[in-house]
Amino acid sequence: MHRDLAFNTDDFTQFMYAGEVPPDEMFKLLTEEWGVGEKLATALISHYGGHIYNTHNALQRLNKSPFYPRCAFDSGHFKKVINCLNDTTDKPRMIMVLKQLAEKGFAPLENANDDAVAEVISSLNVGGVVHKTGSVVGLSNEHWGKSRFGIVPASQSMRLVIADVLHAKKL
Repeated sequence: MHRDLAFNTDDFTQFMYAGEVPPDEMFKLLTEEWGVGEKLATALISHYGGHIYNTHNALQRLNKSPFYPRCAFDSGHFKKVINCLNDTTDKPRMIMVLKQLAEKGFAPLENANDDAVAEVISSLNVGGVVHKTGSVVGLSNEHWGKSRFGIVPASQSMRLVIADVLHAKKL
């Protein structure tokens, strides 16, 4: 273990999971700090959520002349979700968890240490496991129920890809 670290690496539940900025804060950043119009800000948030880097890159592309729009989603995202669905460990549960990620942005887990579905989703970077005692930006306590662990999508754009793949496969 590296001794120069300023935090206690024995207890990772003390960290905050901040995959994205909450929508209201992202809207403020876009409109008040970056000078983006309200309609464009809303469109960017609907595609990129609170992912600042991806939003910044989209705005950089928009400023180039000539502007060529491109899909907000990388084809690799679709392959990752399809690979999750192709995993045969527990297909009905995989579908259920992916639906929860698409619809609610959260799926509760009974035991994160022994959850094959969560392991596949995490290993493919479709989502990540979080702990209730940690702070997850944008996730209220209502979502947790009795669970101590849950899984969240890797990003808003990944959440949209999950929904798109499930819809395309009529799941």
